[in-house]
Amino acid sequence: MADLFKRIRKHKPLVHIITNAVAINDSANFVIAAGGKPICGYDTAEVEDITGLCDCLMVNIGMPNDDKNDGILLAVKKAKAMNIPVVLDPVGIGVSQYRQNLVRDIISTGAVTSVRGNRLEIEELIRTNGSFPDSIAVSDDDIELFARDNHLVIMATGERDYILGDGKYEVLENGTVWQSRMTGCGCTLSALIAAALGSCDEDDDRFDCCVDALNSYNEAAEIALYRMNQHRKKGSGSFRTYLADVISDGFACGEDLRESLQLYAITDRDLIGKSDTYNTLEDAVVEAISGGITMLQYRDKNIDDDEFVKQGKILAKIAKYAGIPFIINDRVELVREIGADGVHVGQDDMAVQYARDILGNDYIIGATAHNVREAIEAQRQGADYLGVGAAFGSETKTDARPIDLKEYQAITAEVDIPVCAIGGIDSHNIVDLAGSGIAGVAVISGIFAQADICKASQILYKKSAMFLEGGQNETQCNS
Repeated sequence: MADLFKRIRKHKPLVHIITNAVAINDSANFVIAAGGKPICGYDTAEVEDITGLCDCLMVNIGMPNDDKNDGILLAVKKAKAMNIPVVLDPVGIGVSQYRQNLVRDIISTGAVTSVRGNRLEIEELIRTNGSFPDSIAVSDDDIELFARDNHLVIMATGERDYILGDGKYEVLENGTVWQSRMTGCGCTLSALIAAALGSCDEDDDRFDCCVDALNSYNEAAEIALYRMNQHRKKGSGSFRTYLADVISDGFACGEDLRESLQLYAITDRDLIGKSDTYNTLEDAVVEAISGGITMLQYRDKNIDDDEFVKQGKILAKIAKYAGIPFIINDRVELVREIGADGVHVGQDDMAVQYARDILGNDYIIGATAHNVREAIEAQRQGADYLGVGAAFGSETKTDARPIDLKEYQAITAEVDIPVCAIGGIDSHNIVDLAGSGIAGVAVISGIFAQADICKASQILYKKSAMFLEGGQNETQCNS
C-alpha cells in the first residue's frame, strides 16, 4: 500500500526502538527505508529523555537483562504520559518466567497500543496475563476479549495474520514464506508498525493503521520475491536486500519522475491483437518490462469503464511489482479505483487543472503539448511532465504534425518539468533526438508492434540512456 509509505515519508516519525542485538540494525534501517527516523537506547540515565522526543515507541523484549528491563519500563511509562503509541513485541515470551514477568509489568502500565507476535507468543501473552491452565487452548475469542479489556490491537502473524481489537477482526493471507527465513523479520515489522502508528493523525483508526502496516509489509515481501525471481537471485540475504529496496522505493511512487520517463511505454491493444506471439496485453507488458521500460501507460479508447478498470487493475499490479510508475490515459475518475500512480490528459481531454483538483498532489499528472505555448500552460496548470510530439509523425495518430529538434529545445528551455518525446520513435530514429533536452521517450508501435517486444524494449532502453546521465541498470529478457 503505497499510501502508507507516503504518509510515513510525509510525517517522518521519530521512532524510539528498544530491541535485541540481533534485530537492531535491520529494524533501524527498515524504518529509515520507509521514511521514518529511528533512535535506539534503553539506559535508564537517558531513556526517558529519548522517548520524550519521539512520536512512537517500539519495545522488543528479546535478550532481556535487569538494566534493559528497567529502561523499558521507564520508556513505556513516559510514552503513556506523552500519549504516544507503543508497540510491544513479546519475542520468546514462553522461554522463561523472567520474560513473562517483564511483559506482565509492561501490559499493566496501560500504555501499550498494539502487540505483535507469532501465534504462540500471543497465546503465551494471554496465559501470562490471565488464568489459563496449560491444558486449555487460547481461542480467538480469548484474544479478542483480552484486546478489548486492555484497549489493544493484537496482531498474531504467521502463515495467516490475525488482527483483533477495537471490536474488529481481520485476516490477511498475503506475504511470502521468505519472511520466516530472515532473522528478525518480525522485529522489523514491529518497528514499521510503530512508524505507521506514529504517522497517523489523531482521528485515524489505530486498528486500520495496524492493518495497513501489516498489509504493506506483506505486499512489499511479495514484490521483493517477484523481483528476486526476475533477476534470478536466491537466498535470504538477497531477500533482505530486495525487501529493503522495495520499502525504500515506496512501491514506485514516481519520486524521480525524470528518470522514470527514460523509456515510457504506452499500450495499444490493437497492435497486440495482430501478434502471433503474445496472447494477452499483460503478456506483452511483462515482456516490455523485462526489456527495460521505466514507466507504463495504459491507453484504450475503445472499451467501457468496467472493462478498463478490470484490465487496468491487472496492469497496475504488474507495474507495481516491477517497480515502475503506472499511468492511465484520460480517465481521471478511474485513477484511484484502478490503483494507478497517475493520469495523462491530452489537449482534447480534461484540463490539467481540473485533473489536479480531482486527484490532489499525491498523483502524477502528465499532459500533451505540441509547442512552447501549450507546454507553458500545462506546467502552469500543474502538470508533472509533458509528452511532446509528434517527433517523427505517428502510426496511431495519422494527423499528428512532426516536431523538429529546435522546437524540442525551445520547449525544454522554457519549462522546468521533464519532457518526453512521443510519435513514431523507434530504435533507428531515437538517436536523432540527442541534444533536445528531453528526459526520455514515449513509445507505442516501436515496442508493442514488434515481434520480440522484450528485445525491442531492451534496444530502446540502451539507446534512451543518452537522455540521462549514466542511464539505468542493465536489463535481461526472460528468454
